[in-house]
Amino acid sequence: MSSVETLKQIRKILRLIYSREVAGNIFRDLKNLMDVYGKNEIILRKREKYRDKVVINQKDSILITYADTIYRNGEKPLQTLLHFMKK
Repeated sequence: MSSVETLKQIRKILRLIYSREVAGNIFRDLKNLMDVYGKNEIILRKREKYRDKVVINQKDSILITYADTIYRNGEKPLQTLLHFMKK
């Protein structure tokens, strides 16, 4: 899927979830972030390394959490999260 097709798909999904106006605002903000981070040196190197191929698929998992969601008394939250993730 080309980047233009990807952007069209993102916009389409946003319009399913939000009103046209809100979807447009979210899309503009998201596109601005993508433009800024797309010029990041680390990201550019990785894009070159993987030739812009998608390297995440249905077999991958991504954890989105607050650092203090899992905690243990007397231990720093990020350390606790690290121990949890290693199990």
